Amino acid sequence: MLLRDHWYVACPSSQLATNAPKAVQVGELDLVLFRDPAGAARALLDRCCHRGVKLSLGRITDGHIACGYHGWQYDGAGKLVHVPSLVAGEELPPCSTPSFPVIEKDFYVWVWMAGESSVPAYQPAIVGIGNRYWIQQTGHWKANIMDAVENQLDVAHVPFSHPGNYPGHETEDGVRPPLRQFDVECRMVNGGVELHLPPTPDGTKQLRPWHELGVWVRFELPYRNYVFLVNEKILAVYNWVPLADATCRLEFMSTRYDPVAEATYTAPKATFQDTELKLLSQDRILLESAKSWIDRGRREFERSVPQDFRRRKTAWQRLHSQSRP
Repeated sequence: MLLRDHWYVACPSSQLATNAPKAVQVGELDLVLFRDPAGAARALLDRCCHRGVKLSLGRITDGHIACGYHGWQYDGAGKLVHVPSLVAGEELPPCSTPSFPVIEKDFYVWVWMAGESSVPAYQPAIVGIGNRYWIQQTGHWKANIMDAVENQLDVAHVPFSHPGNYPGHETEDGVRPPLRQFDVECRMVNGGVELHLPPTPDGTKQLRPWHELGVWVRFELPYRNYVFLVNEKILAVYNWVPLADATCRLEFMSTRYDPVAEATYTAPKATFQDTELKLLSQDRILLESAKSWIDRGRREFERSVPQDFRRRKTAWQRLHSQSRP
């Protein structure tokens, strides 16, 4: 489900070259990204006005994107600027391909998916960027995006999905450690949901900042999870992008939390990696295994217990009715 009037990650900044277009998908929309003569990222519908060929199969010419079929060229606003087959004196057809607002920030290229607001109503931002060294990865999951989001809020799955592999749960032989119960505080905060461990002391209304907690987990619109394992010195950010056919794209970034080392850094950095983190593959495989049954209908088989985060419709409506992040 593509929620409108929100920013979505199109791709990591490092993965958009200056000399080649890049195809991306957001919801059911096929987009093409490229950099204009000034190096700024641009996003257009991935369709040439001539014969409907994907512009992402073309090339970059003088900062314009040229269709790979007949060479029709478009500028960053999607306006047709050149048709090679026209002879001198002939006018260009009055046409263009739709463009999308773009911003480059926090190591990502973001595109605005308009709904009621064609102009972006807020700026995208990722919590905790700081002067840290981040690792970025991109993955495609054959799973419903809401299941992927809930998976990152589900503290009960960790010892079963990641035996011997999850930070703070490692064992020498990979065997699941003994289970124990603990309290987790859950609150609706600023258009999102936060989980705090340990919980806020009784009588305290003001929430503590994430760096004062042992574990801080947050979901915010449109589809972003934070999993900050402060005690284990690991910070992870999950940017989910819905695709067609109930699948999704994950733009993941993680870092080691080291305040002492960070004090010596002058700016944040990020490096892109092609390999999938084992923790991510473990969750992905499990969720993908359920997709065929989920596609047939949850009501036929799904059951829940009070500890599950399964209040889908009510939570989603409440969150989306609040202010933007």
